[in-house]
Parts: sequence; C-alpha cells; structure tokens
Amino acid sequence: MTDEELQILRDEIARDPLGRGYDAMSDEQLARSLNTADRAGRASVPVSRLRRYLALRGLYRPLKDLAGDAMADPAARAAAETALAITAAGAFETVDYADADVYGALSSALGALQSAGVLTAGDVTALLGLGDTLLSRTAELGLGAVGHLDIARIRRGGGATS
Repeated sequence: MTDEELQILRDEIARDPLGRGYDAMSDEQLARSLNTADRAGRASVPVSRLRRYLALRGLYRPLKDLAGDAMADPAARAAAETALAITAAGAFETVDYADADVYGALSSALGALQSAGVLTAGDVTALLGLGDTLLSRTAELGLGAVGHLDIARIRRGGGATS
C-alpha cells in the first residue's frame, strides 16, 4: 500500500464513520468487514445490456420515431437521439452509472422518454437498476482489498510497504 492509501485506511479505522465497531474487531475481522461487498453502489454497465433491454422490448422503433419527430418535446427528442447514439454499435462500450453526473443525465433522459410515452415507469426503474451493485467499503474508499497484516501494520503505527 502507498502512504496515501495507508492514510485513507488509517482514517477509516480511526473514525469508523459507519459505526461498524472496528475497535472491537480483530485484525482478521476488520479486514473481512472492509472487504465484504455489502454497500449499495453503482457500477459501469456494458452498453450491450442496454441494447438488449431496448431490443427485447421493441423500444428502438419508438425511439427512432421520437428522434425524427420535429414536433416532439425538445427534451424528449434529444433524449431519444442520445439513447440511439449511445446504443449504436461501436459507439460506447460502457455507461458509467457510478459517475454521479452520468447517472443524473441518464435519469433525466429516461424521465423525458417516460413523459413522452416511449418508456414506462417500469422501464425507467429497470434501466436505472442495471447499474445497481454491492461494493466493499474498501472499494468505496478507492482502495483494493486489504489484508489482516495491513490492519496490524496500521494499528501498530507502521508505514507503507510499496
């Protein structure tokens, strides 16, 4: 671990911001607690999953119709154009649902498509849910997995090893 990573981990253990009871845990228990994927989060979604969802539900034609409708609500039309561009073969490999700006824009676009009648509330929920995942506390902190020896080193005041 680098000095910076070690400091992040040291701060986490000292503050115990989630109230997990780090002080009462052994080094092994603490490492296990930090590495267990039990925190709700978001992950990148392969565009192929979005394409599959749209194709299986027959949503490409309504998206194309909306994108070509000059009289349509501008926000809905732009959302349809963006959805078609993102899901076009070779355009993008993933959509980063973990990025708050991307997720916010996606949520707004899907809302516009729902308002236009292209998507149902269930479609919006399902599409936004594609990125739902469980993360470990170390992943939330931007760290890789930690071991009990890392915990022991921190508890005895040691520094980085790499």
